[in-house]
Amino acid sequence: MDIVMPKMNGIDASHALKEALPDTKIVMFTSFETQSYVFAALAAGAHGYCLKNVTTNNLIAAIKTVDSGAAWFDREIAEIVLGYIKTGLAQGDIQVKKLTLSPREIEVLTWSARGKTSDEISSILDLSKRTVDFHIDNARAKLGVATRIQAVVKALTGRMIEP
Repeated sequence: MDIVMPKMNGIDASHALKEALPDTKIVMFTSFETQSYVFAALAAGAHGYCLKNVTTNNLIAAIKTVDSGAAWFDREIAEIVLGYIKTGLAQGDIQVKKLTLSPREIEVLTWSARGKTSDEISSILDLSKRTVDFHIDNARAKLGVATRIQAVVKALTGRMIEP
């Protein structure tokens, strides 16, 4: 999905698409890398954000990663997101409730933050994919969020995991 499109902008189109088909996975593919567009896209339901200067291999990786249930951000976009989080923490704008995740949930979320899919994490940690997904679901429940990416962001902002 691009930000600028002929009949409807990509943010509005993403909102409409997610409303009609909630399980749809969206990767933004755009030249816009401002904080406002990045967060508007995430709020609209995007799971990935690629700039148009991305290599073909990274674009394919982004699509496959998002399709597998993980998130994808180009390096520049990840820096925008992390910069926002760090600034919010420093200024006290982001309040973090202390939560307790198990060591395995922390480990699984850490690998998720590094862009690994459940299949990749299961291979790295020598667990079944089902067990990895179980730990992600438990972490989501503890953190009070709906998606894997929200769990990763909340765990990062709460300093429960490091990227």
